[in-house]
Amino acid sequence: MIENTYIFQCSKDNVNNSQEIFKNCYLKNSFSSASQVIIHEEDENFRIDAFGHFYFSNSKNIYPYSDSNHLLKDLSISNPIEFLNSIAGGLYSIWILDKKNNKLYASTENFGATALYWKATETSILLSNNQFALNSECNFDEMSSFEFLIYGYLPLSDSLFALTKRLQPNKLIMIDLKTIKLMLVDKKSFAYLAPKNRYSNQDEILEKMQKAFQEYFERIMNLDSFFGLSGGYDSRLIAAYLKNTNSHAIHYMNSDLLERKAASLTAKLSNLPLQMEIFPEEAPTLYHDNMRYQYLSISSFEYSHVLHLQENAKLSNAKFYVDGYIGDTIFGGTYFEAKRKNIFYLLKYLFFQESKDEPLPEDIHEWNKIISDREILDYSKMDFLPKDSIKNHIELKTKEVLGSIKENIYTKEDLMEKWKHVTRARCMISMGPTGINLFMPACVPFLDNKILEICLNTTKNLRSMDRLYNLFWKKYFLEYAKIAKARTGSYAIYGNFVFRLHHIFNTLYKKFYEFFFSTKDRYIDTKSYVFSDKNSALWMNLRSDLSKLPLSIREYIEKSDFNSLVKDERFFLRLMSLCNYARKTE
Repeated sequence: MIENTYIFQCSKDNVNNSQEIFKNCYLKNSFSSASQVIIHEEDENFRIDAFGHFYFSNSKNIYPYSDSNHLLKDLSISNPIEFLNSIAGGLYSIWILDKKNNKLYASTENFGATALYWKATETSILLSNNQFALNSECNFDEMSSFEFLIYGYLPLSDSLFALTKRLQPNKLIMIDLKTIKLMLVDKKSFAYLAPKNRYSNQDEILEKMQKAFQEYFERIMNLDSFFGLSGGYDSRLIAAYLKNTNSHAIHYMNSDLLERKAASLTAKLSNLPLQMEIFPEEAPTLYHDNMRYQYLSISSFEYSHVLHLQENAKLSNAKFYVDGYIGDTIFGGTYFEAKRKNIFYLLKYLFFQESKDEPLPEDIHEWNKIISDREILDYSKMDFLPKDSIKNHIELKTKEVLGSIKENIYTKEDLMEKWKHVTRARCMISMGPTGINLFMPACVPFLDNKILEICLNTTKNLRSMDRLYNLFWKKYFLEYAKIAKARTGSYAIYGNFVFRLHHIFNTLYKKFYEFFFSTKDRYIDTKSYVFSDKNSALWMNLRSDLSKLPLSIREYIEKSDFNSLVKDERFFLRLMSLCNYARKTE
């Protein structure tokens, strides 16, 4: 069985005896007996199995580190659906076996970042955190494979396999154990308020945010923790709330000295030890065996550095890991910015006019013109791809996703934000925190239900592009506001107008500098992975193992030389990743 994987199996049984039914519903996993991420409780009425960590709104700490286990007690005075809807946050998948009613319930956190796959046959239903564990003898779906090559992950398809589905954020699974029938049930999840009802009082919002973050970090600050500290705002917020605790941070040598300086100053201000490292160019060679279970939602060698971060988390001996993933899209409001970055956009950005809360078109077919996919490759230049079929696939899947998120969306900015959270952000979380969550609880503050609700229901103009973030730093963490934000080079202490003016100047300066001067001191990039001699043997081996790839892709690789494959290094790394995943299904 693949390492750090669980499979929950429900098989059809002709006997009406409840005990016999339960014998045909079982969990098997390949986690260590000392694993910190497996939770199990059982009595005569219910059995609860959980993977990861979670907490309730009144919890003083997190499971599995709760002082006393009250899960079964809480469940006995409600029902499984109410119980699952009452979970306030975490990164988890959970199953509840209702022995009296012969039902099995399964769910993940409201963001749907934790992968929960299912595969149904005539006689059984399989649930797993790993799609490969359910498909050792199946070939990849051709259209899903093409989608992976285009994006580098699967924003639209559930999995690489046609019959394997992934649980979506706003649903939970209910299985009737007598008939082995699976139903998807609506789950309580975040809903936007109508624009006129959104939070707009600046001081009240900041006070709510401060209380919500304090409440969140009080659950974890007494445990040894580990986190990555960049020069940005999200990890800086973690450092600020974990000041003077038993926590330590790691910083990777990023693209410029500003990031290193910001990370060092933040660690010093928080009185936390800081480990400095460099991403290894040979990360694909070092960690490709781990991709089959640590990139649970499918990712590419482009993100091999994340596997190095996961390795450091394992070696840290910390009780849990904290990650600021997607804070820029929740608190910072970056998923609804204008798409055309020209002189007019810069002026709108400078004078806080980039978001207008424009109403959505009534015709859902018009929504396609609003959403954007910044990571898509120009697949029209890939001669071997069946372009018409891919276009139809993307249009069909896009329509399905839009249909699933259309409720409680009022403006174009809402749609842009929700689309990106469902198609991109939860995939990004699955690469980092969810992979670490296989070894220790990986806490993501911005997935907390209360924090999500306050941020996403704050008026867009106030949230847009770090405006609210800067106000927060000035009011509650003034010393941290005096540290420049990496990439923008701006300081929250000077106010939002100067922050944005400084940001524009630094962006233009960087473009000028990179055009006229070489930059040796750079963040690890995809070219380093492709052309490093340390990875050349891996690329050769993967190209020779094509048995599971769709025929059109296999033929293309066999007739192409290395130079033609690496014209677009992102495409090459995705191609090699697909070969690597194919190997792991053997």
